[in-house]
This record gives sequence, C-alpha cells and structure tokens, in this order.
Amino acid sequence: MNPSDYHVAICLINPVNKVRWTQNLIDTKRHFWKIHNRTQIRTEFLKNPRFKIYFSHNDQEIHDRLRENLAAHKSYYTVSLGLSELLADFEYCGEHTISSLSDQKQQIVNSVIPCSALQDDTSVEFENGKEIFKINYPVEMTPERVVTRREDVLFERRGLPITCSVKGLYQTENGENVVFF
Repeated sequence: MNPSDYHVAICLINPVNKVRWTQNLIDTKRHFWKIHNRTQIRTEFLKNPRFKIYFSHNDQEIHDRLRENLAAHKSYYTVSLGLSELLADFEYCGEHTISSLSDQKQQIVNSVIPCSALQDDTSVEFENGKEIFKINYPVEMTPERVVTRREDVLFERRGLPITCSVKGLYQTENGENVVFF
C-alpha cells in the first residue's frame, strides 16, 4: 500500500496513563517446564487507552471494504496495541465530511500532531495547565514489520486540544480539527 494513498489522524479520548512493570521472559527453547534462563524486562503499558481514528483512502474499493468490515465489527487480523497480549476492541462511528482550513494562523487542534506538520519551531502555544508531550513513533512499516518511517508527534496527555499553526489542518463536520499523517 502506497502511503500517499491513505491518510490517518488520531484523537485521544482517554488521558494517556502509563503503568510499568517487570516481565519475566523465560527461555523455552530447551524445556518449557524447566526454567534455566530468564530475562527481566521493565515494560511500559497504556492504562485504559481509547482513541478516535480518522482514516481516508484514495482507492474507493479499499475504502468501502474497510467501512463494511468496521461496521460489521470484522477485522482481517486481531486488533492489538503492539503485542499479541494487548488485544484491542474497536467501534465504527460512521463517516464524516471534512473540509480544509487555512494554514496561516494558530488554530485549535484536537488530534495528535506530527511535528512535520508544524509551520515552524514557534508554532505551538504552550498554555498553562496543558501537558504537551513529544514522542517519536513508527508511522510506516513494511509487511515484514520493518519500520520505514518514524515521526515526532505532539499530544496533550489528557487529550485536550493544542493551539498551534500547522500545515494541512482539516475540520470534521462535528467540529474537530485534525492533522493527518
């Protein structure tokens, strides 16, 4: 799938809360019932994550098939949050019409913001009481799960909107301003 054929925007519904715990990974190559080697790895998990995902695709056939599967609560692969142990659920919320907004002035943005969409280094208004984070995420990978593109992403930890100047801002019919990857 060509990345220029589709667009994705992500909105936080629940605050980003993380929990960390240590997992014991055991060596099962020799004997599953006898533990000879183990590795302890400190792991971070999202607690009660919930997102709204906007998606569009240039190929109408792919778009229609995805819409039908989401509406019927079907998926090709089991939906997870990265690991097979972190199964996710999804709900189809319908289709929305979007319209392009001006890139020139500061606007409220409801979605996470790819840093490549910022107008410049002074585009973000850091308001009192907002907890704005910047994290580097993989945004494209091959079918072999090799990451081909990473992106710095801004988000407000509680899902509050961020005021900033961005390129490629869109407004949904329900009034949310989103930036697509």
